[in-house]
Amino acid sequence: MFPLEGPDLTLRKSAQAGMSVPGRAAAKTRILVLEEHPLLRDGIADYFNSQLDMIVCGESDNISDARNKIAECKPQLLMIALRLGAGDSLEFVKALKAEKPGLLILVYSAFEEEIFAERTLRAGADGYVMKTAPKEELLAAIREILTGPSFGGVCYRH
Repeated sequence: MFPLEGPDLTLRKSAQAGMSVPGRAAAKTRILVLEEHPLLRDGIADYFNSQLDMIVCGESDNISDARNKIAECKPQLLMIALRLGAGDSLEFVKALKAEKPGLLILVYSAFEEEIFAERTLRAGADGYVMKTAPKEELLAAIREILTGPSFGGVCYRH
C-alpha cells in the first residue's frame, strides 16, 4: 500500500502545478512533441522551452521514432498531431495508454469537428486542442492536464 501524502507526492503535486518547493529547483515538465512539419514542430518546441515550467525533451516527426524518443527521454507529456503522414495517431494513442498509462497525452488538430475530439478522448488522450487556439490556451490545456481534471473529465479546448 502506498501513502497518499508524503514528500514525494507533495513534490510531484507542486511541480505539476507549476509551484516551487522550498530548497529545491522547480521541476520542469518534460514534453515530447510529435509533429511531422519541421517549422511547426520547431515553433512549438521554442515556445514550450521559453516557459519556466516546461522543457522539450525530444521531438519526432513520426510514430516509429516517437516510440524510441519516449523510451529515451521519458516525457511526462506527449503532444501529438491528430493526423500524421504515416501511421494512425488514434491507434498510437490507444497503444501508448495501454503501455504507459501514466504518460499524459495532448492531441492537437486542425479539424474543427467535435467528433475528432471525442474520438481522441475515447482513445485515451488526456486533452484535445485546436490548432487555431491561441497559444495561451495551449499552455492552459497542458497545465490543466498536469494538475488533473477538476471534475473527473478531460481537457477539451477549441
